[in-house]
Amino acid sequence: RRQPADPGPPAPPGSPDSTRVTAPGGTPRKAASSARRAAPAGAATTADAIASLLALVAVVVAHYHPEWKALDKVVGLVLAGWLGAEGLKLFKVACEDLIDTAPAEHVLHDLSEHILAVPGAKGFHAFRARRLGDRFEVDFHLQVPETATVAEGHAIAGQVKADILRLHPEVISVLVHVEPDEPQHRKQDGHHGRSGADA
Repeated sequence: RRQPADPGPPAPPGSPDSTRVTAPGGTPRKAASSARRAAPAGAATTADAIASLLALVAVVVAHYHPEWKALDKVVGLVLAGWLGAEGLKLFKVACEDLIDTAPAEHVLHDLSEHILAVPGAKGFHAFRARRLGDRFEVDFHLQVPETATVAEGHAIAGQVKADILRLHPEVISVLVHVEPDEPQHRKQDGHHGRSGADA
């Protein structure tokens, strides 16, 4: 039997290869962006198939029943309007990408839900994701214990970053701003709770 090749040492967190590491017990999780990307392509394919079928039916009916020849024109007008609407949907999606529209709220939640599970992560706020094609760049402010040293704070942030990259291959960059867990750093748009070390 052939022996599996040695995968070699794991890639360091933050490197391009680190985004391909699978999550424990399965494949990496992907945000709903993948489904969002697949939807326009699937809709276009379905629209093409239905349009071709309706056009064929109209031509056949008009051929065998000349009194229904107007049906061909009616179907053509209906298809033109329908395909125009589908084209506008695709155009809207493309424009959202070009002007860096923020991802949907459920996508942001999916990307950020692992943060407070990291030991030492006390809270976070200003979580943002910027879309680059099918990928994302993420940045946010992370609160760590007030007593943590600079090295400890960066170690916690590094673990949070590594977890996001490991569990979400669609994320290519994570920028973490480290702050002490003090009242002035707790914002209304933030999330605060017990970290994995305190649970």
